[in-house]
Amino acid sequence: MTPFDRAWALLKAPFISPDDLPDYAHQGVLGSALPQDFDNDWWVDDPNDPTAYGFHHVTDEGIRIPAFEVREDMRGKGYGEEALRQFIEEALRDPYAGKEGRAEIAGVIPPSASFWDRMLQQGIIDGWDAEDWSDERWGDED
Repeated sequence: MTPFDRAWALLKAPFISPDDLPDYAHQGVLGSALPQDFDNDWWVDDPNDPTAYGFHHVTDEGIRIPAFEVREDMRGKGYGEEALRQFIEEALRDPYAGKEGRAEIAGVIPPSASFWDRMLQQGIIDGWDAEDWSDERWGDED
């Protein structure tokens, strides 16, 4: 292994192919991913036993995260905040990420809005937006 290969492996370590994610990930956030999202490597907190996973897009200002999820058995324990901080820090190392270092979240689903509000208030993210999710899945009846 050349020094470049070793350095690249270290830099890329938390990013894996979506095909390498466990089946339970495909039932959650991957279930709503668009086909082009599978062209990206996905971030994982632990490649051998992921508890948190997601992917990002590079922007002129930093990164935009359209998918981030914590395994269901770890929710409500404070791990989401820790994992999100790690994800953002590692994603912003991308040499093409904007120098402003902004992290914005895209397509938030209603049940997770309070989590993203907390992350915004704590300064972990710079903003979030919600997709139009008004349908029976979330109890909104128009």
